[in-house]
Amino acid sequence: MAKTNQQASFVVSAGDQIQTTKKKAPNKDAAKSEIEYSGYLSPQVLQSLPVATSVGNHDADNANYTYHFNTPNNSDLGSNGIVGGDYYFTYGSVLFMMLNTQDTNVAEHKQFIEEAVKANPECKWRIVTLHQDIYGSAEHSNEPEITNLRYQLTPYFEENDIDVVLTGHDHAYSRSKMLLGGTKANDYNDDDFDEQLEKDMDAGDDPETRFTAPGNISQDTQDASEQAYLNYLNSIMDADAVEQVKTESDAVVNPDGILYMTANSSSGSKYYDLVPRMQSYIANRWQEDVPTYSVVSVEDGNLSINTYRTDNGEKIDETFTIAKMSVNKTSLQNLVNDVQKNEAAAKDSYTAESYAALEQAVAGANTVLQDAKATNTEVSAAIQAITQAKAALVKKPTENTGNNTALSTSSQTPAAKEAKISIEQAVISKVKKQVYTGKKLTPDVTVTVAGVKLKEGTDYSLTYSANKNTGVAVGTITGLGNYDGTKKITFDIAPKQLKVKSAKAENTKVKVTVAKAAGKVTGYEIKYASNSKFKKAKTKQTTKTTLNLTSLKAGKTWYIKARSYKVADGRKIYGAYSKTVKVKVK
Repeated sequence: MAKTNQQASFVVSAGDQIQTTKKKAPNKDAAKSEIEYSGYLSPQVLQSLPVATSVGNHDADNANYTYHFNTPNNSDLGSNGIVGGDYYFTYGSVLFMMLNTQDTNVAEHKQFIEEAVKANPECKWRIVTLHQDIYGSAEHSNEPEITNLRYQLTPYFEENDIDVVLTGHDHAYSRSKMLLGGTKANDYNDDDFDEQLEKDMDAGDDPETRFTAPGNISQDTQDASEQAYLNYLNSIMDADAVEQVKTESDAVVNPDGILYMTANSSSGSKYYDLVPRMQSYIANRWQEDVPTYSVVSVEDGNLSINTYRTDNGEKIDETFTIAKMSVNKTSLQNLVNDVQKNEAAAKDSYTAESYAALEQAVAGANTVLQDAKATNTEVSAAIQAITQAKAALVKKPTENTGNNTALSTSSQTPAAKEAKISIEQAVISKVKKQVYTGKKLTPDVTVTVAGVKLKEGTDYSLTYSANKNTGVAVGTITGLGNYDGTKKITFDIAPKQLKVKSAKAENTKVKVTVAKAAGKVTGYEIKYASNSKFKKAKTKQTTKTTLNLTSLKAGKTWYIKARSYKVADGRKIYGAYSKTVKVKVK
């Protein structure tokens, strides 16, 4: 509520509102789950803020779930006979479909989705929520029962033009790439998988703090069971399902595929490590054993997702936006037709160089016209490219044969000589965050105009500034040849991983000393907790390399890690955390 300035409309929960199932309750005591539901609903804000819940595996075997949540448009389809079936509701232009996938009768879920979509044809956006993370990235994500559900459900999601699928179950955050057409390629036995998974993810009896499982099974293993396990993991990466999307203003424009997002624990009650081999379908994932939540905003044709930590309010992922927009190519098609009718017919009257520039612009325009996913920016750039190329056409010189004196004339006006394509229309590939090395960083970029890839040194030059130390580096792209103007790009340079030199206990305090970070950092953040998972951890920031942690409880072992940061453009750019050190306060 605070993050949205008290404007949040409702909460979507992807299941497991409680921990204690009826099966696990002492003496089958149903009151245990009632206490947990009371805890879930206890915050004062929930007296007025609606909650749309999904049924998780911890909710599914006890009818107590049904006593606390009103589920509109409830269906018998998808019911497991205990906590009800699927339901839907609409809010603004969005149709939300909440599936009870504890009932694995996929045919019923298919029917429910089709009926909900048919009943709400005016909704521009379609979001499905279910508990199991069918495209997640922690230990549940690769389980055969989860992937089997994936390949059963996704064809029906795609047939019904679902935009986003929100899931839970795995207690670790992940965001998929836009996915379309994943296919099952390998059958695998649940029991064999469990045995190999336990071996692969075992961190030992006294594990150091980690957020990604160790991956004990090596890629070159000669063990037949381990090879079968790795072959199975490779078969469910779904690299072929990744859609090649178009972006405009950092938004994915008119994708055909679906975004799958898995929520981390929002309560901090349980976390799972990420799997050691990140799946090809994953765009980003995160686990630092800190509760997180996501804010989903839908405004007109844009759907945006931002995900935040609860301890400091900082984002754990970049803003992800899907944009639905209409693209009108009529003007561009008319312009191409006009060139074919007029300029092409008089091709021989123009200089080869000037007409070649027009041909290049027309070729780029045809690429845009044939691209079903072309953006308005690409259409506008193609129109401008042809318009400028036409203005820059140069007539060949003519000869006066009456007195055998060669006289040259040209239709090229000064304005025409200067007419070039503006590099400001270019689409520049995004530069990922870099890590400080002590040297000037010069990452490569791809520059395209109207679908045509430009060549560095011929069509543009690329220079960088502020690209050595930590902070925000700036790249300047300057047009050459047929292109003019400049366009700037930026990228972050994060500090290197920090090193904790020492942590010495003195009575009820610990003196922490870190190595001085290179790259002109702004300060240091020390994180500490009395557990290796850093649950309920505290953080302190300082500009010095030494900091005292005070009022620490004696007799406990404290776990400490640190990172450096740079403040730039009003935000903090963090480096990687150091290795965890531990010290006992006597």
